[in-house]
Amino acid sequence: MNPIYEHKPNGGIGYGFEEFLNHFFEICYEHLRDGRARAFAFILFDFEHGDVFKTMKDRSVFTKLDRISGKDLTIFYLNSNDTYLINNFNQIFGYALGGYEEIQRPAIVFFKVVSNDAEDIKYHQISNNKLFAFQEINDSVKDYITRLNKKTSKHPDFLKDIFKRIGEAGFDYIVERFFDKLTRG
Repeated sequence: MNPIYEHKPNGGIGYGFEEFLNHFFEICYEHLRDGRARAFAFILFDFEHGDVFKTMKDRSVFTKLDRISGKDLTIFYLNSNDTYLINNFNQIFGYALGGYEEIQRPAIVFFKVVSNDAEDIKYHQISNNKLFAFQEINDSVKDYITRLNKKTSKHPDFLKDIFKRIGEAGFDYIVERFFDKLTRG
């Protein structure tokens, strides 16, 4: 979970709004590189979605979603009372992720970042009811992570490690041995 603030408070987690806009892809690639995420999500809501806003301000909700998303998913949301800022945020990322008009807010929008572009975009509309909002976000995060794990677990981890080691150090050795055998006959 990564809140985006109008002005980032000193220390703590999250980003300032301008910093986030200016460095969005860098932030995503940093999370990918550091193993903090394999995919990303935005929680988009308008100011009239007060129950979703209250849900996201609840520290226990933040903690639960942070634990569920783990190292699979970084969830971004705007933590601001400024209607203008919320509308700008929704428009900027709504258009970038498949169309501002198509995404019925409140919603959680999942995506992957590849080559400075958002791919594999999925969204789930959230109820604007405090009793259901958290459960819907929670369920959609769990479902997305399950699908993410199914898509990426085609090869066991030990094979990925072997291919990585071959790519890093062993490839030169294998090529050298291959040519040695060829020249020796």
